[in-house]
Amino acid sequence: MAKRPVYLYYPKYGSSVDNVSTVPGYPTGLPPKYERFLGSALEFETADPHNVKPMADIVFKQPPLVEIAAEFRWDIPGLQVPEQFAGAPMPVMDGTVHEIQFMNFASKAGAKGYGLIERVVPTGFPLLAGQATFRYRNAIAVEGAPVFQLGPGVFSVNLVPPYKSWESFLPYIDLGLGLLFDSRSQEQQVPFSEVRLGYIDAFGDNLRRGQSVVKFLAQNLGVTVQLPPSIMQFCTDQDGAKVNLAVSLPISTGTLNLSIAEGWVRNARSLIMNTTVVHKGPLAPDKAAIVAAMNAAHKVIHDSFVGMTGPLHQLMEPVTGG
Repeated sequence: MAKRPVYLYYPKYGSSVDNVSTVPGYPTGLPPKYERFLGSALEFETADPHNVKPMADIVFKQPPLVEIAAEFRWDIPGLQVPEQFAGAPMPVMDGTVHEIQFMNFASKAGAKGYGLIERVVPTGFPLLAGQATFRYRNAIAVEGAPVFQLGPGVFSVNLVPPYKSWESFLPYIDLGLGLLFDSRSQEQQVPFSEVRLGYIDAFGDNLRRGQSVVKFLAQNLGVTVQLPPSIMQFCTDQDGAKVNLAVSLPISTGTLNLSIAEGWVRNARSLIMNTTVVHKGPLAPDKAAIVAAMNAAHKVIHDSFVGMTGPLHQLMEPVTGG
């Protein structure tokens, strides 16, 4: 089976869940600060020893889901990013046009019940391109309602459990996009440069059942980590190895990013898996086209998750028709 390079990483994308962290000192809510090291000797391979076939209609009563995020990004006119800083958050020099949009969005979101507003970036601090400035929540804390996040060049719809089904999440994407389009000026109705769908799962003690990270990955997710004998000869406890890996795979709809690392979720140590599908634009600001991209991304994430977690299905209590 072909092997692919492993990358060590720091969290790359923001999250609306403030207490999720995969690296001490770098909670996912902070601006991206990450490094990647290509280790020529460090490789991994995936396998499905249980030969589980993904089922398109399966959902779980007890999934390890922490958060779902549908994210939409667009280029900011006039923002020049030097090549050496590509991918890094850049300050927006003139934030006035963005502040106007934030207030427009707040007004329209409030009319839909999302009137609880939190400013993530303190007033007076520079706005960063691609980083959320405001969060908009349902004012009466409706169970299962999403959090909308908006910043210069980025908008996201974030949902935490309880999560019923993908079909129940789509109307929130539709609502959020409608608010976004209505809050934009005519000049701001630009295509999306990329659309992302991400799932954060946390495998806690209820699923790991005392297994080490290495054994859990191999026996339950079909992921093994291999190092050359020249390194392993010095290892005194293979089960005690710490695993922190990330991989980016080209797929027909764009890119599939998968990262796995130990971390903490709601004060409990967990093995955190972040699966994100990135659909590269340009993508017109059209709901039908965007929903089609979201559905394609969801199928990739759903089928891969169901296929790789076969040994855990009974513990997660599968049901069909969701």
